[in-house]
Amino acid sequence: MKETRNINIPPLRYFQLMELVRFYKPSTLLEVGCWNGEHGVQMAEAALHSHNSSVHYIGYDLFEEGDSQLDKKELNSKSRQFISQVSNKFSVLKERYNHRFTYELIKGDTNEVMEDHSVDFAFLDGGHSIATVQNDYAKSITSKVIVFDDYFTHDHKENIPDAPYLGTNVVVDNIIDKAKWILPSTDPVREGGITHLAIVVNEGKPPHNKDTLLVPLIVSSREDIQK
Repeated sequence: MKETRNINIPPLRYFQLMELVRFYKPSTLLEVGCWNGEHGVQMAEAALHSHNSSVHYIGYDLFEEGDSQLDKKELNSKSRQFISQVSNKFSVLKERYNHRFTYELIKGDTNEVMEDHSVDFAFLDGGHSIATVQNDYAKSITSKVIVFDDYFTHDHKENIPDAPYLGTNVVVDNIIDKAKWILPSTDPVREGGITHLAIVVNEGKPPHNKDTLLVPLIVSSREDIQK
């Protein structure tokens, strides 16, 4: 499942994600599916900028243990990443913030290796099967704020990804006893549909950007302006 967007414009929901981190000011972060570490580093840095306390980050991923069979099961289209390379990115952040920042990376299938976590802010973007999304949510269910990636809705042509890709939808739609929101989005999927962040808040205020739709700002180059 791939998104389609101008290569110069990243998915706008990840800007929403950083806004949420700055809004909730977490000291403990959990990310399931940290992949190449970019979003994890960005979230950690946003948290560090939001207060003067320390920040601890926990990241899960298959890293180099992934294979084509798991990709098919979890509907994954991302490339393999080595845990050592991702760890290097977090090490740079640790040095930059004079040891206000600590981290741990755990390699493996979260259905097998994930422990129970109760953190300030959890971001779930791992496997997309119903069983794995449910597992990851159950293991972080007592966290203050839980954000899910890859909640899909219909696009303007009424297209939406096929049922096997809707693991997050099934899990989120069955959360009936908690405060939750689907954040507005225009992030398109190549096969049809729109990708959103979904958020569950167990402790704290409703998300400040729950009704805000981000739109890309296209800045013309000097050459284009002169033309």
